[in-house]
Amino acid sequence: MLSHDNHHEERILQGIRPFFHSITCVKSNVCRGITHNGKNVFIKGAKRYQTVLKQVLLSQKCPFSFMKIVPFEDGEWIKASEGLYWICTLAEDGNSLDYSRVEERKLAVEKLNHFHTESYGLRGDGLFLVSLKRKWMNRLMKFEESVQGENKLIKLYTNIGHHVLEEMDDELTNLEHKAFEEGCIVHGDPAHHNFIYNRTKLMLIDGDLVSYAPREYDYLQLMIRMLPFSEWSLDEWFSFNIPSIENILNNPTYTKLLAFPADFYREWLIDPEGRDELLRKTLVEHDKRYPAMLRLLS
Repeated sequence: MLSHDNHHEERILQGIRPFFHSITCVKSNVCRGITHNGKNVFIKGAKRYQTVLKQVLLSQKCPFSFMKIVPFEDGEWIKASEGLYWICTLAEDGNSLDYSRVEERKLAVEKLNHFHTESYGLRGDGLFLVSLKRKWMNRLMKFEESVQGENKLIKLYTNIGHHVLEEMDDELTNLEHKAFEEGCIVHGDPAHHNFIYNRTKLMLIDGDLVSYAPREYDYLQLMIRMLPFSEWSLDEWFSFNIPSIENILNNPTYTKLLAFPADFYREWLIDPEGRDELLRKTLVEHDKRYPAMLRLLS
């Protein structure tokens, strides 16, 4: 007898199962399958049609930097099943990047720069302008709503978040609108697990958050994720000859944004069961991170 979860899974997959010799769910709305002609693929579902459509467009526009999306065997690129929209990507051999390794941090920066160049000027349904201030305000608000009790570290990181938001001015809004007018695309989530590396090829995957925005926004996210592995020092970033990175390093409008603890809020909200461990980890890093935050804000 099928369990409730299996019944639910079967119902969701019923619209796409006929196109595969076998199909197995690996996590929510992500499955691994083998097509009838023997191709190994991942099948990914999203609630919004525009979310998958923009990734199909990116795959076609950015063949050397973004994951390869392939059509279903009847030639259609997107399939609907039980309220979800599905796309197929080739299952590439490889591993995620390791941001603790300086050479792999450099690879991520170079690939992101390559993606920005390839995707520049793309227009299509599903691509929208992002407001960083609105995004971060919503994240901080959800974080504050989830906090119970008093904790000095949480209070400190909450206050820093508010301070950064208060410092965000109209210059960023103007840059966002300029990015939209120029068709400047950012990935939106350059986490280590959104790169697939097999020593001969490096590709970005998972474009759910791809949008119009200044390129600096991708590098800001990348810096926030990588700084714990470089003792919260910006020194290695001066070695890159990339204008957007140089703009961050030389423009206080951007540099101050690096103090926003977006990673802390994100991990807190994603994994409620791991909050005690997150606090312990953050406390260990605090003696190095907090002085760096103060320097960035000064």
